[in-house]
Amino acid sequence: MKEVNPETFTTDISDMNKRKAFAILKDFVLGDECYQGEILAVCGLKRTGKTTLLKQLLCDIVAYTASCAFLEMQDSDTMKMLERRIEEEQAKGKTVIFINEITKVSDFINNSSVLADCFAKAGVRIIISGKDSLSVAFAEDYELYDRVRKVNTTYTSFAEYHTLFPSEDINDYIRYGGLFYKNEAEKSTIGYENILSYLYDAVTMNIANSLKNNADIDERDSAFKNINETELKRITEKAAELYSGSPDGEIITALTDKKDNAEQFARMLSSGKNADCYITPQMIKELEKWLKEIGFLSFIEKRTFANVSGVWKKLPPTYEYHIVQPAVRYSFLKKAAESEIERYQHLDKQRQKEMAETLNRNMLDEIVGQTVIFDVMSSLPDERYIVCKPEFMHENRLINGYDMLIYDRQENSYRYFLIRRKSDDYADNIEEITSVAESHFGECKSVCMLYAEKPPNGFAGRECYNISDFLIAVDKYGDMDKVMISLKKRGSN
Repeated sequence: MKEVNPETFTTDISDMNKRKAFAILKDFVLGDECYQGEILAVCGLKRTGKTTLLKQLLCDIVAYTASCAFLEMQDSDTMKMLERRIEEEQAKGKTVIFINEITKVSDFINNSSVLADCFAKAGVRIIISGKDSLSVAFAEDYELYDRVRKVNTTYTSFAEYHTLFPSEDINDYIRYGGLFYKNEAEKSTIGYENILSYLYDAVTMNIANSLKNNADIDERDSAFKNINETELKRITEKAAELYSGSPDGEIITALTDKKDNAEQFARMLSSGKNADCYITPQMIKELEKWLKEIGFLSFIEKRTFANVSGVWKKLPPTYEYHIVQPAVRYSFLKKAAESEIERYQHLDKQRQKEMAETLNRNMLDEIVGQTVIFDVMSSLPDERYIVCKPEFMHENRLINGYDMLIYDRQENSYRYFLIRRKSDDYADNIEEITSVAESHFGECKSVCMLYAEKPPNGFAGRECYNISDFLIAVDKYGDMDKVMISLKKRGSN
């Protein structure tokens, strides 16, 4: 391991604004949580701002630098070596120890408890970080339990993206969100091939390295213990492609707790001329769990109401896959759309153009809609709000409804939202839909259109708000009543 001079480490610090997670790190350094045996882990995939966050923290606590030590681990290091080094730093009066690249230590997963039990309880504030975030999840499961507080940098909401980069454009966020870039030149390299390379470094090798360094993996009977890196790369790429959905807006519903659905997904992953192994339902469940733990994959709740023989019934909730980094999903869907457009080569040029425009519009509308729902779901407190995608079926036919429903448990009321980039179309059967929803979610407080590029025409006099303004307000207030008041004052409608 090597000791890094904080002044040297922060020489190239950018003038980027601070993220919300910064306050958590600073409070930990200045607080006393360590005495309860708690350490802090800065997790996140590659190129999501972990190093920038640490640099900003060191610059901010410069008055405490004399009490800090910054260690960077090497592949040859062991936890016993780290333990001795921390003891040496303690003897020098160091009370804050930053340990970068902790996941390079081969026995970190199985011996990580020493950081909490021996040093944190003695008053040493331990902040760890490393690129293989699944290793931190394994360490939490096997050794650290509730003694590690994790800050994951992978998810960057639109509101946070807006503060970090000079853009208020939701379309820009869809294309580049979730990946940090230093300048416009680096930003311009983000594309399908670049994303595949990123996926290999950030996800495939994250899993591969974590499995390699998990001494108990054989005993725990992981379905991936005998999978080589080449096959793991193919599996993660295929999974990301499937999780992204299709260009026509169809998204796979996550129901892998049911055996038949898990088997169907496994068959889809096993298909292809380069498949070298049989994918099992157990592997699907394990992969989903890991992708969720590293912050790459999440889910959006869908509430479905079905009218059968004149009677409306609420079906059990289902969940759509959601890739947390918009840039990754956009790249996969754009590639799929390009392949789909090639099928139209037999049509005349004008018809080809119309088909391509329709496909791209549907693709972007679906990405924007799902991204807005996930952002709102992440910003509003779970104990008060349910944020979901509503769906209404009449005799097996999907009714043109709304894209997002926000239910307020405290007030027993809800709000409907239609989310559009350009289209001026809006829901039909609004009276029937509202009547069904009110029987389950109380009073309908408002029906709103969220638009990206221009105010829609003919939305029956209902409230219309810019998506960017809306997401920034939700992130700021975390209270829908305050959000709507602020938007009306702003004059966004």
